[in-house]
Amino acid sequence: MIPRITIPEEAWQPVGNSNDAADPRCHLRTIIQINDTTLHLDAYAVEYRNEHNERIVASKTDAGPTILQHASDDDVDIALGHLVPDASWPLNTTNISGRNYFLIATPFAR
Repeated sequence: MIPRITIPEEAWQPVGNSNDAADPRCHLRTIIQINDTTLHLDAYAVEYRNEHNERIVASKTDAGPTILQHASDDDVDIALGHLVPDASWPLNTTNISGRNYFLIATPFAR
């Protein structure tokens, strides 16, 4: 059994990132609790780039050898590249207000 969690769109707060100050919704955050663990749940907008690393308009179904999925935040994109083997791409995403996001949960510090 996999527990299903639904987070209402109004729970997400825009954080933005240093790569795109004009788009605060490129990084969203909410707080969740799983059992006794409180976590930040960050949503990073998905963008697509061609083989020359140029941003392009595409969708997950277009992703392949020449159209690649990336996180809108360069640091997060690099971290995802280390955490997820190449064979696992494209990753599953979550749609929030009509835009696709990667989700990353991080426990609160004590």
